[in-house]
Amino acid sequence: MAAKCAIDIALIDAAAKRAKQPVYDFLGLGFRDQHHVTSFTIGIDTPEVIRRKVLAAAQYPILKMKVGVPEDKANLRALRDVAPSKVVRVDANEGWATKEQALAMIEWLATDGRIQFVEQPMPASVLAKDWVWLKQRSPLPIFADESYHLAEDAERVAGCFHGVNVKLVKAGGITPAVEALRAARKLGLQTMLGCMIETSLLTSAAAHLAELCDYLDLDGNLLIKNNPYAGVTADKGILSFIHAPERYGLRASAEGNSPVGTPRLLVSG
Repeated sequence: MAAKCAIDIALIDAAAKRAKQPVYDFLGLGFRDQHHVTSFTIGIDTPEVIRRKVLAAAQYPILKMKVGVPEDKANLRALRDVAPSKVVRVDANEGWATKEQALAMIEWLATDGRIQFVEQPMPASVLAKDWVWLKQRSPLPIFADESYHLAEDAERVAGCFHGVNVKLVKAGGITPAVEALRAARKLGLQTMLGCMIETSLLTSAAAHLAELCDYLDLDGNLLIKNNPYAGVTADKGILSFIHAPERYGLRASAEGNSPVGTPRLLVSG
């Protein structure tokens, strides 16, 4: 799927450049600059390291916290020690084995009062009836990640989740990602665009689809040292193409070691 993603993005970039349009206009989506906000990911670590990561991420208004380990409660306490009121999204990465464990952990998370939703609380292999059971009881919205890749998955997950997380590299590029987002929205699901640990080239490609999303998690380029591309920026978490080096296509190019105007925070996770 990563190879398909690369080819699809290259072709769309070329077609948009030929049409003298940014990809978001070429696709008829548009892009409201200074409007879309990405979360910033805090990976699983010790409470001490989590405190340091959260302090270092002070400029980002929304955090995404990885959970799914025995230290979850201590780790959330550490985050709240230094960011008591910041909005947090939680990603369990299939970390809770049963519906009962998942419900208990989500009920605990809900007591925080500032958790927006929980991604993929159980493994994708869990039976649909268990997902339905959890969705009916969960005090927080649950989002499919590993359970949702393509538009053809939409009917299956609609009864099991409140929303979906789509990633270009998992979907196979911009074209299938647009299809997956539209299929989910048609069925009343909330939509989020996510990423892997990646450069500004792929983050910029994803940002062109922001208008199809309720939430964005496009911080992969902020988590690496070896980013050779410039494109979309995320100063204070707000996505912008104002300083993009190109007018058309992906609006990204190989220009130095960091995106113009984007303070990069080198945090693993």
